Amino acid sequence: MTQDFGAQCVNGDGTPCINADGSMSHTTAEDWIIGMNGYNGGAGWLGQSHWQLPPTVNPDASCSLSFDCTGSPMGELFYSQLGLSAGDPVVPTPDSANGPFNNIQPYLYWSCGVPNTLPICQAPPPAPGFQWSFSFGNGFEGTDLTGNNLYVMVYSPDRIFSDGFEP
Repeated sequence: MTQDFGAQCVNGDGTPCINADGSMSHTTAEDWIIGMNGYNGGAGWLGQSHWQLPPTVNPDASCSLSFDCTGSPMGELFYSQLGLSAGDPVVPTPDSANGPFNNIQPYLYWSCGVPNTLPICQAPPPAPGFQWSFSFGNGFEGTDLTGNNLYVMVYSPDRIFSDGFEP
């Protein structure tokens, strides 16, 4: 989408608040929605002034943190409206080649299995039931529930070369 609805800003480091792939912080997303609702003198984008972000709290308590749940707006969209199944991507993964790697998924990978790595790569460990994750979609490193299905990438820390790839 090319509309920024007044939310296009610049972070302190000079980077745009809305990334090229459309991802943004929650605060920027909230500002973007306010801009959509106030568009065209308050008539709203496409004549709608009640745009909102999907709720972060699942309205159907029986669906808490599970697959096949249509009780939340995002679950309804994914399973019912788009007709997808658990594990299906919404769009196909690009067939990309990056150095010696092919088909890297632009999604979350398990990262740093504290305390199971030597040396321990990050301390303190995440909260109970969580583990470190890394996104090849946008470079974000955070935590995810250990019950999630994420991708796996292996590496050997003693085999790092100046160009980042083993010859």
